[in-house]
Amino acid sequence: MKFGMEQTEHAAGGILAHSLVCGRERFRKGKLLNEKDIRKLIKYGYGHVAVARLDDHDTEENLAATRLSLIHI
Repeated sequence: MKFGMEQTEHAAGGILAHSLVCGRERFRKGKLLNEKDIRKLIKYGYGHVAVARLDDHDTEENLAATRLSLIHI
């Protein structure tokens, strides 16, 4: 996993690392950013955002948690 700050205009497809507020809307940590989100973030003055990008061998954290919850001991 790669984690760091990116220019907001290039952050589509990244996983938001911190919750952000855009007017009355809250973008929660862990949200997969799409182009609509990017436009809204830019509108509200976010020039850079912290995102995570998964490597090919990584598993998204919610999927990993679900898989673990299904393991019977």
